[in-house]
Amino acid sequence: MFDLVGRFIPHSSQSTYREPCSDFYKLNLPFPNQLKVRDHPDKSVEIDHVNDSLSHLLSKIKTDNQLSNILNGPTLPFFISKTSIPDIGERLEKIDFPSLSNSFCKAFPKSHFKAIIQDNLQLVERLHPYPSTRYDLFLDHISRSSVVGYYFPLAFNQFSISSQRSCMNSLPTHIPVCLSGPIEVSSVLTSYPSILFDKTSYSPILCLSGVAHYDARLIACFKSYGPHLEFWIISNCLLPGVEQVSEQWSGGLTIYHPI
Repeated sequence: MFDLVGRFIPHSSQSTYREPCSDFYKLNLPFPNQLKVRDHPDKSVEIDHVNDSLSHLLSKIKTDNQLSNILNGPTLPFFISKTSIPDIGERLEKIDFPSLSNSFCKAFPKSHFKAIIQDNLQLVERLHPYPSTRYDLFLDHISRSSVVGYYFPLAFNQFSISSQRSCMNSLPTHIPVCLSGPIEVSSVLTSYPSILFDKTSYSPILCLSGVAHYDARLIACFKSYGPHLEFWIISNCLLPGVEQVSEQWSGGLTIYHPI
């Protein structure tokens, strides 16, 4: 299901920028690849328990014939505490973006994190799980318990947004998996704020295709902008009704486990 670099093997009906996929856009990954959560703002969190749960999940992925090759690509851990905020946009504005901004600005004091929203609209009540991406199940889990997981940012490298979403029909259901969205990607960027800043390469745009904007022409993503990190709501259309397929865009896959 995944190739030797951890990318989903596209079906003939799916739209990608080119095949074989280029590796021009690169992530600045931790070295050595850190598969543990180092700290968490909630000091009541037992980090050892979190990392034991991550190790157990990693073992399950390694022994899964359908999923194991995804570990050939970038593999980044996250931990998310149970939340009582059901709306995605409200959670981002109240919890995730302030934490991300604090972490990023500590790492890069001369830079900023900010959200660039079409027409300067707020995010509350404007983002929802896209049907079939299983992001609704992920949100249901974090409303009931804390969750550990791994984010695979290049799993759908150079896939169109609609093709990223269609891939979910092929993925197994015996392990919790969803197309990646803004909550867990915010958590990963908070832990690893330099991911989108490789000094020798351009960075991909991290598409958050597990969620949809109330305006179907728009998508959500994280990107580097010069020395800055930004969350954007941008158009997915080159022309009316014509979907964009970009070399720089990468969709992620999230595999997780409630604890």
